[in-house]
Amino acid sequence: MRKTLVAFATASLILVASLAACSVASSAVHPQTDKAGFVLNGATICVPTPASPTTTRPKAWFDRAKQEWQRGADSDSANQGLCWGKAALDLDSVASLVKAGTSGYVAAAGELERLSALPDAMDTTAQMTEAQSLTRRLNDFFGTKGEYGVGATGPTTTTTSPNQQLTISVQSDSQMRAEGNNGPSSSILMPTSCERNGTTVTAQGTYQDGFAPYVYGRYGDTVELYVFTAPVADYPPPGIVLGLSSVANSPAIGGSGNWEVTATVDTSLGVPASCVVAAQPTHDEVLAP
Repeated sequence: MRKTLVAFATASLILVASLAACSVASSAVHPQTDKAGFVLNGATICVPTPASPTTTRPKAWFDRAKQEWQRGADSDSANQGLCWGKAALDLDSVASLVKAGTSGYVAAAGELERLSALPDAMDTTAQMTEAQSLTRRLNDFFGTKGEYGVGATGPTTTTTSPNQQLTISVQSDSQMRAEGNNGPSSSILMPTSCERNGTTVTAQGTYQDGFAPYVYGRYGDTVELYVFTAPVADYPPPGIVLGLSSVANSPAIGGSGNWEVTATVDTSLGVPASCVVAAQPTHDEVLAP
């Protein structure tokens, strides 16, 4: 249904050219069309189009995608998928041009596309649960708690039961390169534990030989934590991603001592079983003048 709506919305631009755009593109990003969207029968419609950025600053594209995500909340349910598709395109566009600083962009784009693929009506219980889960995770990503009437992933719960110990490993160099991470090796990280308490997972560790070389600071590297289910059908190992540490909870790599990183998990998709930590650059390498 949404594919039909996309085709209809694109073809209808000629007919509604006199209608006001529903938003103005960020000044840091070259407008992708003459109109970022238009209003039809009182509903805001977003128009996915090929991206043509004049900047590779991830923050500019994040802001643009967030704007599309929020604009979708103002649209009726039949047209929300157009805005989600536009937001996914914005995130994928900059992630394909520059890897540093785009942590989580591709995953969020995939979740937007999955959400858009769900039916508008006659949802099964499983589909409704998946839609709510995806919306919570996207609200976490964009920092838009409560958008679409769905709150952010729940806070840590207190329990008298012992915390669950999860297996933990370090992302290999080959996995890093496959994901476009060309920064220093994650092997500098020496994890000692990964523990789940309710919906919060905390990993701790130190550095190889007790010290992180200065090169990690040049890339703005942080410790990034991924939490997975056990391997399941249709998902290659290590499993389904249940959580990813936010920027605020991913500590910078550098110096000596210990590190600690936390992530909030969405247990509606499965039970946490393993953790992976990686050195994630936040910008391109900065060399001394």
